[in-house]
Amino acid sequence: MRGEDPDTPLLQQAAPQAVVRNADPRQLISSFSADIARRLARVAPLVAVVGEASAEDDEAGTLYRKIHQGRRNNLAAVAKALAERGALGAG
Repeated sequence: MRGEDPDTPLLQQAAPQAVVRNADPRQLISSFSADIARRLARVAPLVAVVGEASAEDDEAGTLYRKIHQGRRNNLAAVAKALAERGALGAG
């Protein structure tokens, strides 16, 4: 699921690092959108299968929860970068 460099955590890879380094919040969102769309197009079918299997298989359930926790962590990094640039409202 980590793309070109499966041994490196996603947020340490070049493309996600470039996303969160964008100084312009609009460019950050644009580059994030392009990167995540490319990644999700590749992994969405697999995630769907794991999600379906998780109803019947404990290991698949664990994997499914781990996948979604990773996604939340990755999204939090984008939100943090936007907040650091003053691009998010209070709350």
